[in-house]
Amino acid sequence: MLDISILLKRYRFLGFEFLTWLWFLTEKTGGSIELSDQDTVSLVPGDKVVMELVDSAKPETVTILGEDADLKEARISLKKRMLVREMNFRLKINDNEWSFGLNGESFTFSSFKTPKTGKVEKKDDFEGAILEKIFLYEECINVIDTLFKRFIKQRISDEWTMRQIPAIRKWITSGI
Repeated sequence: MLDISILLKRYRFLGFEFLTWLWFLTEKTGGSIELSDQDTVSLVPGDKVVMELVDSAKPETVTILGEDADLKEARISLKKRMLVREMNFRLKINDNEWSFGLNGESFTFSSFKTPKTGKVEKKDDFEGAILEKIFLYEECINVIDTLFKRFIKQRISDEWTMRQIPAIRKWITSGI
């Protein structure tokens, strides 16, 4: 059996490809993504993207950061065959909005901010506030899980090479 660190290194490209695909998906759909027949969410890139040249003897990293960060530099990095290692996103479901960073190498969240919750005024409200916060974390994580499952289904299908790769290449080169 292979050591877990060897497996993580061997398959880390999947997380990078997922984040790159997710960025592509957000731009292709204008941020409006259907999760099911009834559920549509808004997912847009946030204020940080870290790009990495994955298959190279000399690793190269580019970080674009800031509220007014223009993703044009990140697109240039995509043209250099870099992939997204980390990216911040804003997710909106109905009136609730989350912001978070997602690391493609370790599939970890960072800078996670949930929608505001009600103020705890009495000691008896404390348990409810905790449960509400847990629910809000789970709701966002479930959206990312659903999108990752969609990505994996496409990635292992013929559709990936026939449709997705050409569409992503066109998006990278043309900017649309």
